[in-house]
Amino acid sequence: MKLITKDGHRVYYSKYHLKVHADVMEHLEEAMSRIDTNGAAFIKLAVQFDYVIGHTTCVQVRNNDEFRYAKRLGRKYPTRFVMNRQAEPCSTVVVIMKRTPNSENYGYTLLTAYIGGLATKEVHDPKLEYEEAHEANEFWSKNALIWDETILEKEDA
Repeated sequence: MKLITKDGHRVYYSKYHLKVHADVMEHLEEAMSRIDTNGAAFIKLAVQFDYVIGHTTCVQVRNNDEFRYAKRLGRKYPTRFVMNRQAEPCSTVVVIMKRTPNSENYGYTLLTAYIGGLATKEVHDPKLEYEEAHEANEFWSKNALIWDETILEKEDA
């Protein structure tokens, strides 16, 4: 699969990293073709489709929800999960990518892509900057990922 942005930049990606978000793969080429990078060094946006393309597993929490923390595949820190909830229909693909050092020749590197809405970094993310902490705490106090043992490290599943 070749990923090319609307303004012609090639986007490189890791199949291993996207393994957790395999459902986004069939929509990624179209999503990229709609993105005009304008040469930005960092891009984080939601690409809206006119129809439901899948289901989001990041949901708003309710007062009576039950939670667990566990490590997702390839992560060092735990993620907040909500138990006994179903994925919700969604029509957006979130794309997060950064310009490569030699962007004239190599374009962008895809950091992540998934079906769902924009989210902040997780509260335990070691790359969370001081300025982002309040927004992250606010977001993750109201949202959580749906429990899914297939995306967890073996010791937590």
